[in-house]
Amino acid sequence: MKKIIATLLLTTFSAHADMNDEPLLFSFAAEELEYRRGTGDGVVTWDAKAWLGTTRDRVFLRSEGEADSDEIEELETTLVWSHAVSPFWNLNLGWRGDWQPERRRNWFAAEMEGLAPGFIETRLSVLAGSRGRWAARLELETEWKLSRTWELKPSLEMDWRDEADPANGLGDGLTETELGLRLHYKIRPDLSPYLGYSVTRLSGETARNARVAGQRGRKREVVAGLSFWF
Repeated sequence: MKKIIATLLLTTFSAHADMNDEPLLFSFAAEELEYRRGTGDGVVTWDAKAWLGTTRDRVFLRSEGEADSDEIEELETTLVWSHAVSPFWNLNLGWRGDWQPERRRNWFAAEMEGLAPGFIETRLSVLAGSRGRWAARLELETEWKLSRTWELKPSLEMDWRDEADPANGLGDGLTETELGLRLHYKIRPDLSPYLGYSVTRLSGETARNARVAGQRGRKREVVAGLSFWF
């Protein structure tokens, strides 16, 4: 882990030294900081990122997770070096760590991230783990402007694994699909509260494992949150 961090930082700072006409920039964004409530108890979820670098090369640190009133139930941490390969697309390489109550996983992460036709924000992540494990995730999001201050944001996220992970109740193949719809009110360009609705559906063996454990294979949740950046 320390070697990865050092390599990523060295790569970014070396690129910055070669392009000394570009300033070193920093940004933090909490894209989703929200409370979700379905049929059971409510949970708090977050999706936040920070980056340091130039317009062409950056180091990104991302955190996604879910917590109830007692503990953190899921946590994903990603550290990648990001390089702009075109005006609209970045190649990201680095590390992702998954934490769940029963097991922790470390992955090598390779991602393509950018703006697809139709102004669809896209991130495709391919993960390589120990003993030849593979996983992938596709994330899509777009914005529909309703007025100067109101925006509607639909989103789609899909997870896939090449083999089962019994310790965490995950099967192989498509494991989870989440559809979201959030209505944002822009107080300022960098600050917007929102309300929305999220549907999460487990698939295949993952859904069967959830039912055996007394859980639902589909969750419908109302969400309320805040999005901000600086």
